[in-house]
Amino acid sequence: MDNYQKYDHDLTKSHGGIRANISTLTESYPLHQHDHTELEIVVEGHGIHCLNGQSFAVCPGDFWGLGTEDMHKVDIDKPLVIYSMKFSESEVSRVISELIEPAGLPFTGHLEGEPLGRALQGFRNIFDTAGERTEFQTARSTGFALVIISEFLENSSALKPPTEKNPALNYVRRAISFMRGNFREPLTLTRAAAEIGVSPCYLSDIFSRNAGRGFTAYLNRLRAENARRLLVTTDISVTQIAFESGFGSVSSMNRCFLREFGLSPRDLRNRGRVLR
Repeated sequence: MDNYQKYDHDLTKSHGGIRANISTLTESYPLHQHDHTELEIVVEGHGIHCLNGQSFAVCPGDFWGLGTEDMHKVDIDKPLVIYSMKFSESEVSRVISELIEPAGLPFTGHLEGEPLGRALQGFRNIFDTAGERTEFQTARSTGFALVIISEFLENSSALKPPTEKNPALNYVRRAISFMRGNFREPLTLTRAAAEIGVSPCYLSDIFSRNAGRGFTAYLNRLRAENARRLLVTTDISVTQIAFESGFGSVSSMNRCFLREFGLSPRDLRNRGRVLR
């Protein structure tokens, strides 16, 4: 298992705003937020899932649902294989989000036996129907997604975010939100600290302790994630992607990619196109 797979997707399929992934994690995934609703289930492996400051041991059959305000990270005991669905802006996704909303996000739960089998088969069906981008295929994928969601909701419990009881985590959440919106610009710890109303020293300390990496390393990870997406989904030049993602030069992006993914941007682009 190579370095590229430590965070990245072995398989990604999209239909009508529903994106289904199979992810293999061989190293811990740092604290982060999403700009979409996401549902995930553990298929293989063991680890610790930290969601909004609460930690849970996870094993096959454990699942969770996350919204845009939730923060989580995953520590690995035994390499994890995770199936996930993400919902971007679309009519299909809005309908699905309306179904999830009454249950309350975030939520967690566990499946086994027939419910687990139905949920996993739903994911596999989405992967299997991803060869065509027709209305019929989108409708089928939506149906499979609804099967997964129904199993999750019937076996879940709501988890209320405790950030109001943990001011440090709340500051980190606000800092990450600010970074996600501004990583394309020159961004410093001092500027982020001023934005959320704390001292740079305090933010540096709580950020490292809660996010699992320092401010600059996390910022570069955000830039690398954006650049990776553009490399795989567009034909924009590597140089343009570097500057559009907030890197000061192509060489700095190259160093970051080798550190984060074990591949150069050009190699990752070529590999990503093969996986698509």
